[in-house]
Amino acid sequence: MLTLLLAAGCWQPLTKRPGQAFLKGPRLPPDSVVVEVLAFHFRRDDSALYAAVWQEVNEQALAGAVRRCLAENGFRSGIVTGHLPRAVEQALELGSQPSPDQGPDASQMNVIKFDGRPTVRVQQMRLPARRRWEIAASDVYASVAPLYREDGQLQGETFELGQGMFAVKAMPENDGRVRLELVPELHYGEAQRRYTTTEGVLNLELGRPRKSFTKLTQEVVLSPGDFYVLGSAQDRPGSLGDYFFTVESGGNRHAKLIFIRLAHTQNDGLFLPAVDRAAEGAE
Repeated sequence: MLTLLLAAGCWQPLTKRPGQAFLKGPRLPPDSVVVEVLAFHFRRDDSALYAAVWQEVNEQALAGAVRRCLAENGFRSGIVTGHLPRAVEQALELGSQPSPDQGPDASQMNVIKFDGRPTVRVQQMRLPARRRWEIAASDVYASVAPLYREDGQLQGETFELGQGMFAVKAMPENDGRVRLELVPELHYGEAQRRYTTTEGVLNLELGRPRKSFTKLTQEVVLSPGDFYVLGSAQDRPGSLGDYFFTVESGGNRHAKLIFIRLAHTQNDGLFLPAVDRAAEGAE
């Protein structure tokens, strides 16, 4: 084939300007973003590791009233820019471990185990803009009875086959950033048929009943590479957040942190070389 092209005079050597790459990154639909969800499991009694992680998290990214409401219900959250907290990297010894295999499946799951040491679970997700998506926070409990504050009142309720979930929506912005909306929910019981409405379209879905804690809704704006961190407040045992971020394994209870990393959007420009970004700006 190459000989034929040369003979026909159709082949030209590739040339590139300084700072220009031969290949550009993948193009996404303009209404979707790619995030990576990392679930970090560690010993529940490792208070030093927990404190070191939160020292690097900017919890001021949320309004004070939202932070207070989350804290009352046993949640902590905030933003880390550019990299995982160093305490997590050191615990996992990421520099000496192989990277998870990445495949073409956008929902691929990878688990890295460290012989009894902390573990991390990695999932890549492609989120359509403004469409509901779900991230599982906890495993399914046979029965769960968390305490939570609603309208200033301490309440308790028992949920059979309960599981902590986050309903997530992503709203891309023109500068490459993304506004994430997260709502904690408890899904419980057996799956049922229900009708939902999406952009005026009536859909029939199969899903479990759920209780949404809309007063705990979190909205943050992430730049590509930023991590949004979700965890529990260690001083609120039995709270909603405690159930969301506790893992039962082998008769032991482990703590969990969830990191949501904004990996790529159609508008972020991270996959364009400097010359091409300048050219786009000139346009």
